[in-house]
Order: sequence, then C-alpha cells, then structure tokens
Amino acid sequence: EVQRWRLVNAGYQDDIRLSLAGHDLHVIAYDGISLDRIDTLPELLMAPGQRADLLIQAGDQAGATCVVQLLP
Repeated sequence: EVQRWRLVNAGYQDDIRLSLAGHDLHVIAYDGISLDRIDTLPELLMAPGQRADLLIQAGDQAGATCVVQLLP
C-alpha cells in the first residue's frame, strides 16, 4: 500500500529532522508546489512553517511504524 502524507512543521523557531523507521521518504511536493521528480530521502529536514507531501510505501508485514524526530 502507498499512502500520501502531508506534514507541517508547526513550530515557529526550530527546524526538525524526521525519519520513518525502516522506510525511505519519497517527497513529491514542498509548500504545496509539486516537484517534477520524486526526491527519495532517508530523512527530511523541515524549516518552521514548511509543508511537505510524501509518498510512503508500507512494508510487507502489518504493524506499527514509528515516525522519529532526529536530534541535531
């Protein structure tokens, strides 16, 4: 299964780095502007107020997956 996720850094001061355990992040848009390619990243850096649209492909086994905020 492939899901589209829309993430928002609702902070006002600090950047955040996110990863999804066991998955790559496939970015298809930033701030509502579609990219002409798919950026495949192991982690995503988001500035305050920034939005990102991602495609996430679920693994073979059912279960929970953790979104992790990485420290600087």
